[in-house]
Amino acid sequence: MNLKGNISKLPVDFYPITATDVVRHLEDQLGFRVHADFSVWDNRSPWEKPDNRGSSYVIMRAIFRPQDITIPTQSQNYMERLVQASGAGIQYQKDVIEILKKFMFPQDMARVQNMPEELQRLAKMGIYGERLKELMRRPNMFYEPIKDHYGCYLRPERIIYDMFIDTDAATPNTMAGKVDIVKLEDSDQAETIKWGVLLWHGTVGQSIGNYGVTIDDVFQQQIPR
Repeated sequence: MNLKGNISKLPVDFYPITATDVVRHLEDQLGFRVHADFSVWDNRSPWEKPDNRGSSYVIMRAIFRPQDITIPTQSQNYMERLVQASGAGIQYQKDVIEILKKFMFPQDMARVQNMPEELQRLAKMGIYGERLKELMRRPNMFYEPIKDHYGCYLRPERIIYDMFIDTDAATPNTMAGKVDIVKLEDSDQAETIKWGVLLWHGTVGQSIGNYGVTIDDVFQQQIPR
């Protein structure tokens, strides 16, 4: 195919990424299985879907077995075992927590209460009211003693960005290009939640010659934006 306008394609690839892909990538980084679910917090009108990604947010809940994320104690002291069973004095596996921290909410999440602009931005994404209170209450890993499991809220968009790191790059943690999450297809079935992601390669756009003067110089004004 030869286009009459002699124009070039945009250097961009489109990737459909599912919730299953997100979980699989997290498992690959951690080295063990993860049980997770997803909920869409949506402020979009029906006609805005699946676009207007900025008016929605997907929250990810994950739970972990103690043997996968903690360092087991060898102590036979009754009081120490009792304290650990309550969730206090827990020693986490450092490499596991370092991976999870990249995808967790800020530890000082409660500070957002004093940031009106941030509150407004979060509300636009559907993060407000009881939802926001829960994230402020549990921004980090917590322990559920009855079920003997650990849990935390994760940010799936952070996991998606991590998926686009170029493993062949000379510098570690270099992105393969500019990443834009442009679509969100939600569903009653969490496994079928799907993000549409654009990966831009190289330098987008080019400069145009101006004969030594700008067009605004000639027209003596700018077109109102």
